[in-house]
Amino acid sequence: MKRKFLLFSVYFYLVISGAAAQNGDRPDSPDLKRVTVDTATGHAWIYWSPSPSPEVIANIIFINQNNVWIPVDTVSDATTDFENTFSNANHFPESYVISALAPPDKESPLTKEHTTIFLTLQFDSCRAELNLSWTPYIGWADSLEYYNISRNTDGGSFSIIDSLPPEIISFTDTTIEAYVNYCYYIQANHKNGLTSTSNKVCKYTQMPRIPGFINADYATINPENSEVSLSFTIDPLSEIYHYKLLRTDDPNGMYDTIADFADHSSEILTYTDRPEDLSSPFYYRLAAINPCNRIIVRSNIASTMILTVNNEDALNYLTWTPNIGWKGGVEKYEVYRKTMVNPSELIDIVDVYVTSYTDNELDSLIFEIYDLKFCYFIKAVEGQDNPHGISGISTTAVNCVVLQSKIFIPNAFTPNGDGINDAWKPKLSFTPKTYHLVIKNRWGNIIFESRDSYESWDGSYMGGTIVQEGTYIYFLRVTTGEGKEILRKGLVNVVFP
Repeated sequence: MKRKFLLFSVYFYLVISGAAAQNGDRPDSPDLKRVTVDTATGHAWIYWSPSPSPEVIANIIFINQNNVWIPVDTVSDATTDFENTFSNANHFPESYVISALAPPDKESPLTKEHTTIFLTLQFDSCRAELNLSWTPYIGWADSLEYYNISRNTDGGSFSIIDSLPPEIISFTDTTIEAYVNYCYYIQANHKNGLTSTSNKVCKYTQMPRIPGFINADYATINPENSEVSLSFTIDPLSEIYHYKLLRTDDPNGMYDTIADFADHSSEILTYTDRPEDLSSPFYYRLAAINPCNRIIVRSNIASTMILTVNNEDALNYLTWTPNIGWKGGVEKYEVYRKTMVNPSELIDIVDVYVTSYTDNELDSLIFEIYDLKFCYFIKAVEGQDNPHGISGISTTAVNCVVLQSKIFIPNAFTPNGDGINDAWKPKLSFTPKTYHLVIKNRWGNIIFESRDSYESWDGSYMGGTIVQEGTYIYFLRVTTGEGKEILRKGLVNVVFP
C-alpha cells in the first residue's frame, strides 16, 4: 500500500507540474478489456491486459468526473484488475481509462474509454408492468453483440428472460405478479465472449393481485325469449373487483362495453344480455379493471351461434355459425328436433368441423304431427382441454320451419311379400282435413278406395287377391288444414321382381 501511495503521489506531481514525457519516449498503453459492476456490492471492476513495454512498473486507473480524467488509484504492473470500492455505479454510469507508467516519468497514452451499464427500473402498477432501461455499454463499438436480461424472484436464482440486439436499451416485463420482489441486471456480450454486467435493481410489486385467468364459460341463447345468458369464471385469488362486459359482432373488431360491475367479488359472474337483433352472432369478453381504470386481463371469447333452417320437399337443411373462443375448443355439436307431438329429442351428433345437417327423416313423422312445423336447436359442448376444468355448453335459439303443403306420390311398388316396398300410398307433408283416394285398373274398375290418409294399398283387388303386374290409375282429392283442395291424378306401377 505504501508503494501504491508513493507511485500515485509521483504521478500526481508529474501531472500537476506538466512534466509529461514526449510521445516518442512513452511506453505502450495497456489493453482495457472491460468494465463491469459487481451486482452484490455495486462496485465497478476494471479488467485489462498489461502494456507490452518491459519498462512499465505501474498502471494508473482514471475515472471521468465532469469531463475530466481523475486518477482513482495506481497499481502494480503485474495487476490486471481493479475494484473501485468508492464506485457509484449503482447510481449512474462510470467511465474509466488506464495508462501505464515507466520510470522516471514516462506515461503511456490513455486507453480507449469504457463505460459501465447503468440500469433503472420503473414500476407501473396501473399496467402491472416493470419497465427497464439502461445506458449502453461503451468501449466495444461494433463488437457488442447483444444484451441479456436476467431476473430473479424473491431472492431465488437469476435466469435469462430475454436477449436483445445492441441497439435496444429498454425492456418491459409484463409477466409480473402481485406481492413479489423482482430483481434484474443487464449483461452486455462481446463477440469474443467478454461480458459486462450492470448494477442490480429490485422492486417489490405492491399492487392488487390480478386474476390469473378469466374463463368465458358460455354464451347461450334462451330458447323461450331469445335472451343471451352469459357466465364467466374468475380466478378466486383475484383482488380485482371491477369488471366490464364487452360485446362485438366482429371478433376482430372493436368491443363495446355493455355492462359495468363496480364491486364484484364472487368467483362466478353471470349476466343476461337482451340484444335487439339476434340474426347474427355476438362475441363477448369480460375485462378486469384495475384501480387506475385500465383493462389488465381479458377473458377468452364466448360466442353465440345462429341457426338457419330451410325446407325443400321432404328435407330440412340446417346450418349454423360455429362456436369460437372456448379454451377447451368444441368437442361436438348436438342436433335437437321437436314437434307439437314429440318433445325435444337428440337426433344426431356431428363432428366439431361440421356446421350443417340435413334432416331426411321427415317422411316417418309427417303423419304423426298435427301441424306443419318442425323446430330445431343446436347445442355445442366444450372439449376436455380447458385448463381450468370447465366444460361449457352453448345452445342456439330454437328455429322452426313450416313445411309447405306438398304431396309425394311414389310411381311404383312391389307387393311380393318380402317386406320391402310391399305397400303404396301418397305421402303428405301435412295432416289433411279430408282425404279420398281411388285406384282403378285400365278398364275403369275401382280396385282400392280409402278416406284414411294412414291407409296403404297392399296391391290387392278390394282386399282380396293381389292384382297382376301392370300400370294402374290413381285419383286423389285432399283438403289441407287451411281449407285448400288439392287434386292429383297419375299412374302407379305394380312390379313383381
